[in-house]
Amino acid sequence: MSTKLAYERGDLQVRFVERRVFLKDQEVALSAREFAVLVHLARNAGKIRSVAEIFESVWRRPLVDESAYVWTYIRRLRQKLEADPGRPEHVLTQGNRGYLMP
Repeated sequence: MSTKLAYERGDLQVRFVERRVFLKDQEVALSAREFAVLVHLARNAGKIRSVAEIFESVWRRPLVDESAYVWTYIRRLRQKLEADPGRPEHVLTQGNRGYLMP
């Protein structure tokens, strides 16, 4: 896991310690859970994270039947962070394997 204080790529900046997210220099309001999902992906940038890994990291318990929770939060993040949520550039799907941030 990265010990960096922020994730930056293109027009997206995630400031871990400050708990703030900026897109095109505008602050994006995220819920605590949305931020936690985003931080998990950003701290593991370049690595595919499975739904189970994301769930266990954010919800702090093993995944049983809650896969839809992760999908819902990924969708919410894309609505807030992507110019075209149907063609994401920040939060990517990797087939049936999971999600990643480049």
